[in-house]
Amino acid sequence: MSLYGAPVTLGVNVNKDTGERLATLYLLRHANAAAPASGETDFDRQLSDKGVLACQSVIQTIQAENIQPDLVLCSSSDRTRQTLSAIMGAWESPVPVEYLDAIYEAHPEEIRRAIAAYTAGNGSIMVIGHNPGLQMLTLALSNNQNGDAYQKTATGFPPGALAKLEVHPELWEDVEPGKFTYLKLSTP
Repeated sequence: MSLYGAPVTLGVNVNKDTGERLATLYLLRHANAAAPASGETDFDRQLSDKGVLACQSVIQTIQAENIQPDLVLCSSSDRTRQTLSAIMGAWESPVPVEYLDAIYEAHPEEIRRAIAAYTAGNGSIMVIGHNPGLQMLTLALSNNQNGDAYQKTATGFPPGALAKLEVHPELWEDVEPGKFTYLKLSTP
């Protein structure tokens, strides 16, 4: 059991300052994508050369921050799959992945519901998706609107942006807006 009476799940982080056990959500916008080639749809867009380079920055962040999610929820679009493929080598051990059509170009509430469907047994989840949904969800989940990460996100969430939010385990299951502490925004 956690400090809050909720079951301890895999990947629940311990706050270095307080010793509290916290669940972590990472929201990663896919890296830069090229315009669709002739005959392709938005769904088929590929990473650009700039996007491939941006993935290297994401890898550096993952390694520097020791990010090891229990699960990755990835939009099923080509550019999000390519972003995931480019960063997978950053993790010490394989991470299970669920590809979800439901988070392709999704509204924040749809993304939130998709995350909530996977919180049981996963104390750390990374979502790889799209804007404006991820930016809007990041802002909606945050309980610290005066923080630096929040202020930066309010002005933009560029391709390759990675947001880190934490929440007490008893609030993790429903992924409730306004309950997460927004700790950091990393950008390429």
